[in-house]
Amino acid sequence: MAGMRFSCSTRRLRRYQVNTASTKQPSKMNGLCIPSRSPFLGLPQEIILMILLDVVEEEGEISWQERTRLQLICRALRDFVNFTPSFWSQISVSEPREIWQQHLDKSGQLELTVTCDCPPREELHASFLSTILPHAHRICSLTCSIDGNSSEAVVEVTTHAASTLRDLSLFYDERLARRIDGIPFDMLELETLELSGIFTVREPMWWEGTVLRVVKLENVNWVYEISTFLDFLEANDQLESFHYSLLENILDQEDLAPQDLPSYDTIVLPNLTHFFVYSIPAFHLLTILQHVSFPSDAQISATVGDSFPTQEPAADFIVPVMNRLAALRPPSSGITLRFDTDEAFLFAENKGWELGFYNDALNFHPRGEAYRTFLQQIPSEIRALISSANVAHMRPGADDPALLVKALSQDADSLSMFECLLDETWLSALWMDRSRGWDGFRLPKLDWIFFNVCETSTAADISNLTNLLQARSAAVQDKMHSLDVTITVPIQYDEGEIQAALKEPSLLNLEPHIERITTD
Repeated sequence: MAGMRFSCSTRRLRRYQVNTASTKQPSKMNGLCIPSRSPFLGLPQEIILMILLDVVEEEGEISWQERTRLQLICRALRDFVNFTPSFWSQISVSEPREIWQQHLDKSGQLELTVTCDCPPREELHASFLSTILPHAHRICSLTCSIDGNSSEAVVEVTTHAASTLRDLSLFYDERLARRIDGIPFDMLELETLELSGIFTVREPMWWEGTVLRVVKLENVNWVYEISTFLDFLEANDQLESFHYSLLENILDQEDLAPQDLPSYDTIVLPNLTHFFVYSIPAFHLLTILQHVSFPSDAQISATVGDSFPTQEPAADFIVPVMNRLAALRPPSSGITLRFDTDEAFLFAENKGWELGFYNDALNFHPRGEAYRTFLQQIPSEIRALISSANVAHMRPGADDPALLVKALSQDADSLSMFECLLDETWLSALWMDRSRGWDGFRLPKLDWIFFNVCETSTAADISNLTNLLQARSAAVQDKMHSLDVTITVPIQYDEGEIQAALKEPSLLNLEPHIERITTD
């Protein structure tokens, strides 16, 4: 891939070359040809630098492999790269050891971007940090893995870099660690902070004095004290993006209960564009929504971590949470109900909010009652706006599709759009009594229905869908409204019997939209 990237980049370089005669044999590398006296090398150095940096950058970072290839093209370019500090200001532990010191020597006094993402227990980790420590005062961006054995070295580097660091990302190599001590988080220039897998940040009010704009915290134990969230947001009114996620289940029942709070004025975050909290207690979410003023165009996304709708105290707070979201961003049009593998969501796209629930909360028996209770717990004025349901990414048990479709038919009166997989399980759920023709279809009020061909789809499923659409076509026309049918076909499934079934005249005569797509 590196070679391919270089070839593509160097093709852009050709635009700046002039084919002139040269007294020396031109240098060649991967199809790039630069005469040693090419007018390209006579361009102003600032322009040469812009072009060459574009050649060696991959996803915003300088690739040392591409930089090396550039140096091999000719002596002039080798000297240009060697004596231009900008090519050496990004240093990574993934580079050969012998190049580490070259970075520090050749980057002059430029600020450094440092990446140390190898496993902390390796000797390589300690060796790299000790190499850069004398230059820590130049580090403006640091990404580093950490564990109990390496934290002392990381503390030393961050302490020396505290006056210049603007971007800091620390992540534990182990999935869940217990604490991190000694990091001077109150860095005056710190703008971007990412902590992942760090379970306890012990310093109270560690954010005081920062100018944080982007914050991403994963498995940091703020979940116990909602006042910590509010204190942080109150002290950082310049925030533009805030992400908090708790991926480990550390909640006990007592952690979900309401907490006594100090008095807060309304917390205004005028620059906020994204507010994302994943797996926090429903009471915590409600408290945040009650105390924070969000800009009208900010995206609010939240998933509650306690069970709903069967266990207390979640059921006491979920309805107020939904009402509060609707009050903050009144949905003027439809709401989408979406089921993914692990979660269910209410999604109001036009108003920029999304509320998620763990699917585990729906896994009580009887299963039919789970979906009915879930829908009935949604306030009626919000439930009336559920206009679409997307279950294309749901991997349910054998009976789940039928039970969910039944619940939707009874409690989602405004449902006009439905998206699911094209297989026997979902066709049977939608068309439970095929002997009754179209009258046996469970969601007859739909205006749009989307079927996604998947690994479980068969030619028989497409034939059954054809029969369903023919039954609808044969129904009494003056009682029918239009129904748009779309069949989405990933190209990897558009072959063999599936491909033949999609070309059947009996299906095509019914004029469904067939969309062929590529997937990652």
